[in-house]
Amino acid sequence: MHDLMHDLTKLIAASDGTTFYSKGEDIHEKIRHVSFDRTFLLSSRIPTSLYKANKIRTFLLPSESRYEYAGLDKSTCNAIVSSFKFIRLLDLHKMNIETIPSSIGKLWHLRYLNLSNNPIEMLPNSITRLHNLQTLRLFECPIKQLPKDINKLVNLKYLEMNKCWHLTHMPRGLGQLTKLQTLSKFVMSQNSCLDFRLHGGLKELNGLTKLRGTLKIKGLRHEKEFASKSKNSNMKEKIHLQDLTLSWIEDDVDESNIGYNEESLEALLPHGPLSDLQQLCLNEGFG
Repeated sequence: MHDLMHDLTKLIAASDGTTFYSKGEDIHEKIRHVSFDRTFLLSSRIPTSLYKANKIRTFLLPSESRYEYAGLDKSTCNAIVSSFKFIRLLDLHKMNIETIPSSIGKLWHLRYLNLSNNPIEMLPNSITRLHNLQTLRLFECPIKQLPKDINKLVNLKYLEMNKCWHLTHMPRGLGQLTKLQTLSKFVMSQNSCLDFRLHGGLKELNGLTKLRGTLKIKGLRHEKEFASKSKNSNMKEKIHLQDLTLSWIEDDVDESNIGYNEESLEALLPHGPLSDLQQLCLNEGFG
């Protein structure tokens, strides 16, 4: 782009959005959309002058692999969440964040939250106050469980949890999120000591008829009585799923019940000529 045209474009967009490359840049209080050059973030500090633009709606921290050691310290993360109440999009992926502040529940306008590739093991339950949240990305986070009141995220459409290997179960109430279109993983609890009032079984999938794309169901059992529980999932109506993976517990097979129970398998498959299913994978093993 010609330098003159670049300057003109930057001038027109100055009051609406900008990308920061250096600490010396001026920040206009009317800025609504902010992104940061990755080299700028090596300091792990957000410029204090940015806080006067307290009506920011987009906060984007793009990631590049060669700067994997960069991140946000706890105080900076807390400051971002506490200072910008009008944020709609918050992208904090690959920022080496271990703890999400409970004050995130005050970002009532938030629609998109990306926490992927962070060493987060637990989300604060206050996150369920984000009633306008539509997208929650937790890709490759060592998260162990989802918030118990997840049913309060009534507008959630995309819940992405690929490579969340430490997830132990799904919370009860997940099935009330009937707007869900993406649910990348559903984990059956393997711990009989867990409080069954707090974790959900396959029946949580019953009303999620808008699911599409990819779904992995892990922790299925070979027991014959599991067939009736499988029917509760109402998978036959998930006709928009394209890629389905079903994983059974490997050591859950004995001589009287070897292999996949045909009735269970049938109950777990989308049916009919309108089904978009293109790929089906059957696995042994919980991982």
